[in-house]
Amino acid sequence: IISAGSRKNRKQAFFLGAGITGSTMNYTGKSIIMSDGLDDLGQFRFKNKITTHSFLPRVSAGFDFYINPAIRRLIIRTEISASNIKSAVTSYYKFNIYSSDETENIYRFSTWNIGFSPQLIINLYSWNKYKWYAGSGFLLNYITKTDNSLERKDRKTGQFIDKAEGYLKINKFAMNAIVRSGFLVNDRFDLSLIWTSPSEYTNYIVGGQSIKTTLLSFSAAYYLNK
Repeated sequence: IISAGSRKNRKQAFFLGAGITGSTMNYTGKSIIMSDGLDDLGQFRFKNKITTHSFLPRVSAGFDFYINPAIRRLIIRTEISASNIKSAVTSYYKFNIYSSDETENIYRFSTWNIGFSPQLIINLYSWNKYKWYAGSGFLLNYITKTDNSLERKDRKTGQFIDKAEGYLKINKFAMNAIVRSGFLVNDRFDLSLIWTSPSEYTNYIVGGQSIKTTLLSFSAAYYLNK
């Protein structure tokens, strides 16, 4: 039997978590993904920016290491997480003003971001069975790219033309700053919001195309040996 005092003096605790990641993907530049037909002079027209959002699952696991186990005010957290992100953009490409031919283009991007993150956490305030904390760190992401394709259809008939897989060259890794804040409930449950700084997903500006992604996640975690 482990006494409350011996639990309090533990130097680390292991947790498992699940939640939701909200992603905001901003597309800018001049490419077929951004095309919007022709202007009045017959020149190619492009949208200034396209923004998409997704709200998809996030899972995590990690360790908290207590600088002073008796107080547990300063915590070094190491966390492994996986966040699902999806995006789809529709654009229209018209060949010239002398023809009515036009294509509908659908770019789809999907990934699981597998991340490793060291963080410094500070317990700011405690009352009854609740603790409020805040912290920051960095996140090293591996981008898996489960979908990165451009599909073209005839806009008038909807007839399929072709589909290009691996359409953009996407970074395999991204490093971001993270900021998190949350509550520890009954010394067992951790409820937190995690903001991830914007990252550039394109390896370079391909044909003028740029994709930047910002993440905001909600995580609910349970400590197995708190």
